[in-house]
Amino acid sequence: MLLHQNMPAPIIQPQVSGDVDVYELITITARLRDLLIRETGHLKAMEIKEVAKLQEEKQKLTKIMEAYQNLIKARPELVRALDDDSREELSELTEEFSRAVAENMQRTAVARAVNQRVVQAIMEVVTESSHAGTYNKYGSAAAHSNMAVSFNLNQKA
Repeated sequence: MLLHQNMPAPIIQPQVSGDVDVYELITITARLRDLLIRETGHLKAMEIKEVAKLQEEKQKLTKIMEAYQNLIKARPELVRALDDDSREELSELTEEFSRAVAENMQRTAVARAVNQRVVQAIMEVVTESSHAGTYNKYGSAAAHSNMAVSFNLNQKA
C-alpha cells in the first residue's frame, strides 16, 4: 500500500487475543525510549520546533505501548511464560524507559516554565509600551493608566 508523504502511517495494534510478541514489545519500547531521549535533548536546547516534529511518531508508539500494557494487565501469565532472557531484557528496557520518561517529564516542565516566563515578560513589555497617556490641563502627558493587555499563544510547549 502506497501512502502519501503527508499522510500518517497506519497504527498497527497488537492482537489482544494472541500471545505477546516479545520482540515487537521490546522494539516498540526501545523506539519510544529513544524518541523520548531525542525529545529531551531538543527540550534541553529549547528546540521546540524539533520537539513538534516528533509528536506524531510519539503518539503512535504510545498507543501501541498502551495496547500492550492493557494486554499484559489483562493476561499477566503472558509475561510469566517468557523465557528468562526475554523477561530480563524486557525488565531492563522497562527501567531505561522509565528513566527516559522521568527525565522527559522534568525537561518538559522546565521548558513549559521557561515558556510561561517568556510570555509573561512579553506581556509586561507590551503592557508598559501600550499605555496611552492622556493630556492634563497643562498639555503634558499624564501618568500611564493600568490597562490590561490580552495575549494568546496558539501553540503549547
